[in-house]
Amino acid sequence: MPIARNKSHLRLQTGITREFFQPLNAGSRDQATPLRNAGAHAAKLKASLVSAVTSAKSVLTQRESALEVGEPRVYLSFELSDASPESTQSLVSRRRDAELAVVNEMGVHPTATVTIPETKVDQYVQELTAKIDAYSSTGGERSKKLISRLEHVSYANLRAIYTDDPATFPDEQTSIWWEVWTRPEDAAALETVAQRLTLELGEGRLHFPERVVVPIHATPTQLEKLYVNSSAVVELRQSQDNPDTFMNMGNADQVEWTDELLTRVKQVKTDTEVAVLILDAGTTQGHSLIKPFLHPNDWQSYKSSWGPDENSRTGMKGHGTAMAGLALYGELMPALLSTQPLVVRHVLETNKILPPNGAHPRALYGAITREAIEALEITNPTRKRVICMAVTSDYQTRFGRPSSWSAAIDQLAYGEDDEDHRRLIVLAAGNIRHLIDPTLHTDYIELNRGVDAQVESPAQAWNALTVGAYTEKDTVPATLPGYKPYAPHGDLSPTSRTSYAWDKQWPVKPDVVFEGGNLVSDGLCTSRESCMTLLTTGHDPTTSQFADFSDTSAASALAAQMAAEVYAEHQNYRAETVRGLIVHSAQWTSAMRGRLGRSTMPEKVDVLRHYGYGVPDLGRARNSASNDVTLIAEAKLQPFRLDGGAVKMGEMALHTLPWSPAELAELENTQLEMRVTLSYFVEPNPSERGHELRYRYASHGLRFDLKGRVETEEHFRQRINKIARGEGGYSAADAGASANWAIGPKIRQMAGSIYSDWWQGPAVELAGCDGLIVYPTSGWWKENRKLPYYEKEANYTLIISIRTVDPESTVDIYTPIFNAIQAEISNVTEI
Repeated sequence: MPIARNKSHLRLQTGITREFFQPLNAGSRDQATPLRNAGAHAAKLKASLVSAVTSAKSVLTQRESALEVGEPRVYLSFELSDASPESTQSLVSRRRDAELAVVNEMGVHPTATVTIPETKVDQYVQELTAKIDAYSSTGGERSKKLISRLEHVSYANLRAIYTDDPATFPDEQTSIWWEVWTRPEDAAALETVAQRLTLELGEGRLHFPERVVVPIHATPTQLEKLYVNSSAVVELRQSQDNPDTFMNMGNADQVEWTDELLTRVKQVKTDTEVAVLILDAGTTQGHSLIKPFLHPNDWQSYKSSWGPDENSRTGMKGHGTAMAGLALYGELMPALLSTQPLVVRHVLETNKILPPNGAHPRALYGAITREAIEALEITNPTRKRVICMAVTSDYQTRFGRPSSWSAAIDQLAYGEDDEDHRRLIVLAAGNIRHLIDPTLHTDYIELNRGVDAQVESPAQAWNALTVGAYTEKDTVPATLPGYKPYAPHGDLSPTSRTSYAWDKQWPVKPDVVFEGGNLVSDGLCTSRESCMTLLTTGHDPTTSQFADFSDTSAASALAAQMAAEVYAEHQNYRAETVRGLIVHSAQWTSAMRGRLGRSTMPEKVDVLRHYGYGVPDLGRARNSASNDVTLIAEAKLQPFRLDGGAVKMGEMALHTLPWSPAELAELENTQLEMRVTLSYFVEPNPSERGHELRYRYASHGLRFDLKGRVETEEHFRQRINKIARGEGGYSAADAGASANWAIGPKIRQMAGSIYSDWWQGPAVELAGCDGLIVYPTSGWWKENRKLPYYEKEANYTLIISIRTVDPESTVDIYTPIFNAIQAEISNVTEI
């Protein structure tokens, strides 16, 4: 079971040195650590393989003659650095009947579970051991692609094949409905063992070419017996009720469900109140699930004559109330089906910015957005606020170039030189509105990357958190025979827009993706069914308490809810920090990683421009764990300076990282991941002549670089900063650079104001990487000399995490780093 996230992130208050900076004319600034040691890696893999097979065979001795059916099979779980088809299919062996059961993407690393007949497992192990031996020798090139991607082998227990969020796995004696996925030829055996265990079988089956899904009501303990005695269970998910269940209820029944939920909702006040401000087409404040969290004073309208209530605008009916429900509770389905208390630590604010009829002149939307935000700030000036807007326009998108609306968003976020008044703004990337060709369901992604599917204005804003949509809703109910989902599990929602077609100098958008639902097709028509959408609050509770909702609007509301959760936990964070933590916590799903191919630079750029940094994890954004520590430095530097009448580059900042190289080295080959995220806001300059070059739109740019494992601090400074070289020159002989970064310096330095990258490898190779430099790049503050912009300082947030690749590792990384910080300052602060 993953280690509990019960520790606060650590603030880096010391160890920051600012010095004058001059960039180098050429040369790579990236510094990582060498590749893994092949011999040590091979030895570790063989030991884990032997242990895994021994455990798996021991489990088979627990089969009971009164229960068992079918041939005993061994289940092995292979932890991989990536879940590409090349990696997973290399584990399959037709000669040994070794079958890929499931790829689980929910952990730090994806795992592939392989099932092998007990009678053939020894031969399978011999073949895999031969590949491991070949990898560790000079003749192992053919085995290198597989073995170098293998991290660990273990017995695949029930949790290994559970593909929902690991945190939702029930207690051993809690009985729930499961989706038990089996092979078609094993379905009868599965049901036989289930009946012998007196388990309740649900009605209906889903039949796919390679799988049959059987609903079974059981505890994990009972399922473990089913798993061992049938060898038929290949994947587990919790049975997810269809939103149709609620949508098709009468309103009286829906009211009973909402009333029951309200008995479990607990509103917790924080020291500084946190709010989600929704800018939309109005909200139904009287809805029983919304009213406790939306005070009449916070229920506003841009023009008083409109009224703040939900309007019936064409194409927007119910939109604002649906946003409000998701921003408060997330998707309603899990909350309604649960029996546990539901804690809400933020409130709602709404401002209707769309008129009941017609439209504002496009040029005014920036001003309207500003006035709507400021109206709520005047009403409640002390609140921490997440501003959420899913209203977009296809006007002035222009391949990523700023519009007046997006520039206004950037300015609002930047705070007009008031560093205490930065704003966190969450925007929807926009949706593909025209009808999707039903024949495209097999290659729909081509539509999402087209010229007509660009991220819409104002979501190209550099400082906003732009949210796209992905989906895990890929199960088509039996009531829709012949229909198939457009998007596979974990891939882009069919209507989500991307920045694939944008010019390379403009930011990567979206930044992250959240659940946005799916579409289905029977090859003749496209359908949006409620089984593929999210359940939320309905705008007219006199007729229906609930509504189905989807696309990037739903995704942005979920992102706003997450940001409010982080703010409620850490109220002294900057807006840049909360945005940074959401990006920092994100990961690509296996479907997203599958589009990396051979991980070339163009493929990495494509993945970023479709999905951003992936799907965020609230738990990781909010707290650390003993084996996963996050360090946060909220700092500043002066990007430019006046020197002899010329404006030159200003300062860089050296961050000394608080860990002992000796202590990390003691962990030897323990696999660690180090992630670095740099988040800052730019001051925009949206004049048309600034659009051709990115440094004329952004006030400044910032980049980061990591100290090499065998570099001294002096050599590190000299490698980055020409001034540090002085008269003596510089030798890079001991830099020890390599290319272990997932994104890499050339890609992560693309335009934008947030960058994130991660490195993985043995602890001993990370031990000496105990320094990081943040340095500036050019911007219009440097180019514009009419006013002394070059004197300005720039805030930034640097987020650094180190965690064990194995989420269940008991290695304590947190305590030594905490102690190292405490040794530097007596009043160490945790936030």
